[in-house]
Amino acid sequence: MRRNFFRNGFLTLLLIIFSSACGTVQLYSLVDPTGTATQSVQKTLIPTEVLLPTSTIQWFPDTATPRPLSTPTVHPTINKKPDVGKVILSDVFQDDSLWQTFRSDQGNAVIANEELTLAIQQSAVSIASYADITLESDFYLSMDVTLSICSAASDVYGISFRYGDKDNYDRWLINCLGQSRLERRYGGKMLPLVDWHSNSQIRPGAPQKYSLGIRVRGSSLRFFVNDTFLFEAEDNLLTGGLIGLLARSEAGAPITVSFSNLTVYALE
Repeated sequence: MRRNFFRNGFLTLLLIIFSSACGTVQLYSLVDPTGTATQSVQKTLIPTEVLLPTSTIQWFPDTATPRPLSTPTVHPTINKKPDVGKVILSDVFQDDSLWQTFRSDQGNAVIANEELTLAIQQSAVSIASYADITLESDFYLSMDVTLSICSAASDVYGISFRYGDKDNYDRWLINCLGQSRLERRYGGKMLPLVDWHSNSQIRPGAPQKYSLGIRVRGSSLRFFVNDTFLFEAEDNLLTGGLIGLLARSEAGAPITVSFSNLTVYALE
């Protein structure tokens, strides 16, 4: 009996020690989260009214002040330019006879270092430079943009295309907030085809560099930044015309933007 007492007591002690030790054990669970189109490029005589910036020409009539609007849906995985074909025009901005260049109190348009640079210092003005080239639909145009100075939210720069005269053209504007706007001037009346909106490719302010692209087939207009599709619009009123580059300082703040590596492709 004495032997059983010691044996039972010893077992009881072991159970107490084991239970106390087990009370300190903590368990953790680690789970790992899981039609071939005919394309023509023609040199044409630029109207004298756009050769130099003057105070009487309204380069940016009836354009509303940019404001934050909705962000369009980006479709980076969809090929929106499957029909881009051979190169029909390439300009590395070495020939200053192809573009309007000038120096004035309003601003400068200068070709140097294989770039066309538009610069406005301290004036609330608009300037533009047009190429001595006419593009007929259809085409895909690409160009590099280097934005060196852009501080006022309302200041803009961009590209005009299908320019017939000062009352008939399309143009794509970009402001210092990184927003863009597509507008058409037809018969002297301005209409926003796509109003100011943000995108994922152009950030606010400067400096920055990116590439832009415009695909025109008939009335269909598609726009790209860094080869990423941004948006699409329709314009069945305008066809071919000149290409122009432009900048505007609305608040009198300086703005400097350069354009380079212009390439125009035919559409297959």
